[in-house]
Amino acid sequence: MKEGLCAQNIDFAYEDNPVLHDVSLTLHRGKITGIVGPNGSGKSTFLRILCGLLKPGRGSVTLDGAPLRHLPPRIRARKIAFLPQAVNPAFSLTVFEVVCLGRYPHGHGLRPLCPHDFEVARRCLRDTESEAL
Repeated sequence: MKEGLCAQNIDFAYEDNPVLHDVSLTLHRGKITGIVGPNGSGKSTFLRILCGLLKPGRGSVTLDGAPLRHLPPRIRARKIAFLPQAVNPAFSLTVFEVVCLGRYPHGHGLRPLCPHDFEVARRCLRDTESEAL
């Protein structure tokens, strides 16, 4: 079983506008990877494909060897988080509250978060040196 998130031979187009052609990438657990390129080169589109928010026209995405499209949304949400560059929420959230949103797929429905969830969120902020934000 291959660990990590793998994209193989991805093609994608918005209607008749090709954006990605034959793009492949493997993201390994515990490693930081940057995706760089000029504006409009398809970086955000590729990230949305890696998260399962967009379906590629060709190619495949796997998570730990399993096709991403076959994973139930709740399981996928436990393993992959996506925070877009620009967000216009209906109301203001603190950084801590945004991090806590990532804990909901680990709980039971929309029940309130428990003390363990808050500790995990605090640890994430500490590990990323983001506590002051």
